[in-house]
Amino acid sequence: MPYIPTYAKQLGIPSSGVGIMYSIFPFVGLIAKPSFGALADKFKKGKIIFVLAIVFTALFFGSMAFIPAQSTEAFMELECSNGTYLRTCNVTDSCVLDKIEMEFQDKEIMECKLVCTDPNYLFLEQICSEWNVSNLCYTNMTHLEITTYTNITHSSFDQNCVYFPIEKIVLNETVIENPQCSGTTAIKCSVVCNSSTVMDYVQTAIIEQIADPYYTTVQFQMLFFLMAGAWAAQAVVVSLSDAICFNLLGIVRFEITFRAVYVVLLTNVFFRRQARELCK
Repeated sequence: MPYIPTYAKQLGIPSSGVGIMYSIFPFVGLIAKPSFGALADKFKKGKIIFVLAIVFTALFFGSMAFIPAQSTEAFMELECSNGTYLRTCNVTDSCVLDKIEMEFQDKEIMECKLVCTDPNYLFLEQICSEWNVSNLCYTNMTHLEITTYTNITHSSFDQNCVYFPIEKIVLNETVIENPQCSGTTAIKCSVVCNSSTVMDYVQTAIIEQIADPYYTTVQFQMLFFLMAGAWAAQAVVVSLSDAICFNLLGIVRFEITFRAVYVVLLTNVFFRRQARELCK
């Protein structure tokens, strides 16, 4: 289930929440295998339980598509000094630039649409004088709508911050090439870029700042219970499929219940030995 961490991030669940889920699910499988094995032994309905487990596995995994997405906004800082940059921080992935460049293999220009609410006086004063947009000066601007264009190959990563140098800005139908400011000023803006990779990194910083604990959200609770159900059903499928194959081949005659326990214990011993080898 390698896609679950990515899907959980899209639902607003941090990596710590994913870690908690993955630490609990093996115990779910540990309980499910011998429990359903005992039912199969008692009622002699191993094949029926096997088919039902497959159906429920598909249902649990399919139901994850209907988990409501968590509403989030993405913000970046628009900084103007000797050059103009879009900046996002709290990025811990040192491979972020490589991943962004992989997405832009066939194109180099990233377009971002910004909405900057309540622009401060210093920022307006700087862009009025430096960007030749005098129509914005001395007006009560409540927000700015800006479109930026960045050559993605010129991006940089420094101290957990990613910087996207802006080559062109469109502001109120005015095109500004290589915008600069004599001083240093910045403003926080909501942003939508034509890069899913960039948006993932920007939204991650927002998700981690949500005040409510993630485990109280509907997204975490639904994903947890659906994943637990899918994990249990999948464990039953694996356990009973082995038992059915062994019975058809006439190999290993002991009951499914004990076989499930035996497989679980054998697996645990194997992984413990592997862990000890890695620690040496």
